[in-house]
Amino acid sequence: MGSSQGDPSLHRLFPTAYADDPERDAGYHALVRDELLERRFHSLDVLEQTLDAADGRREVTGEELSAWMRALNDLRLVLGTQLDVTEDDDPADIDPSDPDAPAWAIYHYLAMLLTFVVD
Repeated sequence: MGSSQGDPSLHRLFPTAYADDPERDAGYHALVRDELLERRFHSLDVLEQTLDAADGRREVTGEELSAWMRALNDLRLVLGTQLDVTEDDDPADIDPSDPDAPAWAIYHYLAMLLTFVVD
């Protein structure tokens, strides 16, 4: 079956294409997984290599900004899956004593950064 079979976080990055046909879905993943993975790693590389632009030393190009958007969204999707985020979750409701509070703060920070990049 698909590459994300055992990890729900990866399932968000490599979703099922044919839910009712496991054989066809496995074929789909065999065709696209490596390319999707390469694109995700490339976006993370661009994000890392262009962090100096965030402090105003230079402008980020449109292509770099698109890579930032993809990387931030992928990170947010994985973390959101691990936290079991719903649309009803509110950053103001984070309990500082919750062991997941730092992860929730990072999740909301990534969402804020993603909104900033999109705007």
